[in-house]
Parts: sequence; C-alpha cells; structure tokens
Amino acid sequence: MNPELNALADRLRWAAHAAGFRDLTVTAAWQVGSVACFALSFSPRTSLRELKSRQDDLSRLAYTPVTITQDPATGMVFAQLPAPRRQRLIAGAGAPKLSGARIAIGRLTSNRGDAILDFASPAHPHLLIVAATGGGKTEAIHTILYQLARQNRPSQVSFALIDPAGNRIHPAWDNSAHLALPIARADLDAAIRTLEWAADIVRRRNAGRANPSPRLLVVVDEMASLFGTGRELAERARRALETITQLGRLVNVHAVLATQYASRETLGSPFIRANMPARLVGRVDSAQASALATGREGCDAHRLLGYGDFLLIDDAGPRRLQVALSRPDAIASLRQAPSPPPPPKPAEIPLQPPPVELELVEKMRALLAEDPAASNRKLELALFGYTGGAATTTVKRLREQLCAA
Repeated sequence: MNPELNALADRLRWAAHAAGFRDLTVTAAWQVGSVACFALSFSPRTSLRELKSRQDDLSRLAYTPVTITQDPATGMVFAQLPAPRRQRLIAGAGAPKLSGARIAIGRLTSNRGDAILDFASPAHPHLLIVAATGGGKTEAIHTILYQLARQNRPSQVSFALIDPAGNRIHPAWDNSAHLALPIARADLDAAIRTLEWAADIVRRRNAGRANPSPRLLVVVDEMASLFGTGRELAERARRALETITQLGRLVNVHAVLATQYASRETLGSPFIRANMPARLVGRVDSAQASALATGREGCDAHRLLGYGDFLLIDDAGPRRLQVALSRPDAIASLRQAPSPPPPPKPAEIPLQPPPVELELVEKMRALLAEDPAASNRKLELALFGYTGGAATTTVKRLREQLCAA
C-alpha cells in the first residue's frame, strides 16, 4: 500500500471506529482511476445494510465522501473514496482489444479486470447512459465508438451519430470510415431523419427485405434535445426510437442513448426504457435521480465522483467502473473515409411508420395460431431473441390483450 493510500485507510479506520464499527478492518487497498478502494472485513454482528445506512456519518467523520459497495460476483464489501491523486485510464493502442461487438470500456473498481460491453448479447442489446455535467458521458460514448471501430472494419460495424447540441461528439469522427451517414449536428430535422432512416432499416431487415449486416450503432448524445422540442418532432423521435430499441437487436441494430438529465421526460417513453436493460450511469444530482437512471433503488449514483466514475447496470447487477478516456489523436488514427457518406434523403424515409405495437401483435397472433399452448418463454424467444425483463413484460401484456379480444 503506497503512503497516500495508507493515510487514507487510517482515516477510514478512525471514522469507522468513531461511528461505532469497532470490528471493521481494512484488508486490502488499491486505486482505479479517480477511486481509492478498500476491502473491508467485519464481524457478522455488523450488516452491510447497517454500513450503507451510515455512509453519511462515515463521510462526515472521514472528511471525504465514503461509499459502501458489495461486489455481486464475490460478495466482497468495499469502501470507496476519492483517490488522493486522480488518474485517468486512457484508451489507445494499448487498450484491451477483444473481438466483434464485445468491447472493453474501462476497468472495474473491484479490481476484477476490465468492464465489458457486448452488443451481440441479450444483456447489452442497447445502452442508456446518464451522467450530469462532468460525469464523463460523452467520453464514454467516444470510448465505445473507438473500441468498436478499432476492432471492426466498416463493412462489419457502422455508426449513425446524432449530436443535437452540435458540440458534444468530437470532430475527429467527422471523416471516420465507419460513418453510415454524416453526423447530425445542431439540426433537429437531420437528427429525426437519421432516426427514421435507422428505424426503417430495422423494419426492412425484420421483414427479410434487407441483409442484417453490417451491425449498426445509433448514438444520440443528449436525448433531452430531442424530447424537449416541438410535439411533432418529439413524437417522430419517440416512434423511431421505440422501433429501434424493441426490434433492432434481432437484426444487429443497437442504440446508445445518452442524457445528463435524469427525468422521465428525457429518458424517453416507458416503452423505450423497458427495452434498454443495460445502463451506464455516472454522477447524478440526487438519490431520486439515481433510482430513475439506474432503474433500481440503492445504487447511490449520486455518490459517484465524476471524471469517468460510473456504474454499469445489467443482469449481473450493479458494478462500479472507471471508463477509459479516448483522446482525439487516437480517434483520428482510425480508418478515415475517402469521401463523406451521403445524407439520408427525406423521400426515402416513411414519415408515418407503422406502430411497433401492431407489428408485435400480428407476430404473436401468428405464433399462437400455430401453437395455441405456446409458453410465454417460447414467445419471448420468438419475438425478441431473449427472455426476461422487457420481453416478459411485453409478452404478458400482449397475450392478455389477445385473450381479451
């Protein structure tokens, strides 16, 4: 343990003893990015719930924010504090390189290796990113794009990038060979056209009229700009995103939707949220915002430190990680396009796409006509390609509707 971490561990021990946890000891210490981690040992008389309920007291006594976390994989309990000297992980030529849609985006603060996203898996078909200003939301997007681009040729993965504010997605991406369309910057009409173009691809691929490759990643960096606009544009954005998030995974179309404002309006419709089982949540403003952003209570995202300090929420439970930073020179070193891709033509985009709900109802009616006794699990696999979560909720609701009819 280096001297600075040792001094911080002593301060944590003193705060724990002053708070009445006299059996608590620090068994190991390490640093990941901006977070100093201390593995804790304590007697069975002290519960994890009691420790978490006293986080504010520990923070006051230690004169620094203290967060108590349990690793869902090992059950080990950690105290996590701001590191004496903040470090940033850098994604570059030396960053972990996996394959396909499986990418490393940073390092787990539990000291158990890299944080992995796999867009080809049922756990991460789409990703919702929420973080307040300074949390590292846009940097996380850049690292996701960078890792996908360095692992895949443009014929394997392409991007549709939407930047309604016009100054979030770095200009280094403007000439990327992986762009399917020009980046939609500071132009709401272009942003909506891009979403409807992607939704049309999803419908055509589902209907078997288009090849389900290359894999397409649709990125929106600030959803509040889409849903805070006029009612007609917001409704078109909502319909397109519902199509992409509900049916896209089956045909290799994935959404990464980001916002810095955790509210029901800016996180899209409940239908969109229900189809995004994976979330990357940075620092937010309150416990209420944490519950809304993570989709569950007790994750304490309002205690995160910013600067790339995130929680990854998926079917494995909440895990804290440090997202790596991708510098512009690393992005610029990727394959560049000889000429920019053409923008989508408004005439090619159906302004009134068929509702996703009707498509699902017709598919389920056909499945039940073939096998009236089909289980919900079988229907979930047939409609979504995975079971549990939003698939279970949607199948139950649609089955009830069909039975009632």
